[in-house]
Amino acid sequence: MITRRGIGFIITAIAVFFLASTTRVGWVHLADAVLWGIVLVSLAVPWLTMPGLSASRILKRPTREGGDGLSGPVEGTSAPVAIDVENRWWLPRFLLLARFETEVNGVRNDQRFLKGWVRARGTSNVMGEVTFQRRGRHVLEPVTLESNGPFGLFRRRRTFGRPESLTVYPAWRHIDRVGLLEAVMGESEGRNRARTGTEVAGSRRYVAGDPYRSIHWKNSARTGSTTVKEFDSWSERSVTVAIDTSIILGEGAETTLEYSARLAASAARPIIRQQGDVRLAANGLLGTACSNWQDFMDELASLEPVDSAPGLETVVPQLGPGARLLAFTTPGQSSAIAALAGLSRRGVAVATVLFEGFTGSDSAAAAVLTLQQAGSAVLVCRRGAIDDAIAGLESGEGARVRPVVTISPDAGAVAA
Repeated sequence: MITRRGIGFIITAIAVFFLASTTRVGWVHLADAVLWGIVLVSLAVPWLTMPGLSASRILKRPTREGGDGLSGPVEGTSAPVAIDVENRWWLPRFLLLARFETEVNGVRNDQRFLKGWVRARGTSNVMGEVTFQRRGRHVLEPVTLESNGPFGLFRRRRTFGRPESLTVYPAWRHIDRVGLLEAVMGESEGRNRARTGTEVAGSRRYVAGDPYRSIHWKNSARTGSTTVKEFDSWSERSVTVAIDTSIILGEGAETTLEYSARLAASAARPIIRQQGDVRLAANGLLGTACSNWQDFMDELASLEPVDSAPGLETVVPQLGPGARLLAFTTPGQSSAIAALAGLSRRGVAVATVLFEGFTGSDSAAAAVLTLQQAGSAVLVCRRGAIDDAIAGLESGEGARVRPVVTISPDAGAVAA
């Protein structure tokens, strides 16, 4: 195959040929001969280089400190890759380019590795690194060996192997607890409240369907409203993580969906480590409970918005009193905000993360007030402040029922 450089070079050689034929100047004839000699060498070398070669790829998946137990890399990390090039001929080969493409969510990246020479009747290694900037199901295309000769006028390619699939997980950060949930629950993350049990853990407002025998008469008389007892239930440690995919704000890796995935991944780790389980609610579907972090991370890695995706208001009403919910949405989703506020009033422990600053007019003030009045703990995360938001998710500092924590790139955590 001729390259763009080769086309220009040949046009120049043809022009010099006609110039030499017209002028009959010796040095012009010499230049013309040199140009055509380069063309012939550039044409022959790629065809003589490729026969007898084969290639295979070995991707070494990185191990993160602390042993996260995931079977693949995390977004933003690099994985070492080795391409073995075998030469079965008795002549060495020179100036080889090994390459392959990676694709995720329709975005393709070309990975190139230059190999100066391959010894005769032997195998040589091409070492490099592949950086995964986005979570999701990555496809690694087959390895292609390319030779474009000494001058790059012509090239020849051969492809080896088959495409490989690789799961890249959302970036996450180790946290010890989900303080945002604790703020609204008033208890440690390792404990869960149920409607029945033996040890009283606290109380909450009475909602329709609660048994009369569970009424907390002392607290009801003291507060002036009917409250019911809640008990420790070590068999019901489920947290539902709801991600709003109906509207995705931002671009590339800086979107509300990507922020939600990273925050959810960080929150799920301590819950599962304390023998709890987590289930994902997104795209209008309520998933099954995951007691294994790998399973939950697989769901987050493959999470993508669908056309006309339903909002949170279609799935969160399935939760009943005593359930725990960690929700991620934007202030403009009025139906989702109303649904979350309704759950709080019905006895669901709701902690909400609102994303602000992804558009010019997405102020969270009104949504914060609505959720706080209903009893939800609220964390407001601004674009560019994902690390501070994870810290706020862990500490829950100031995120009780009334105060709100606002995370901004400039100010960190500020109570409003």
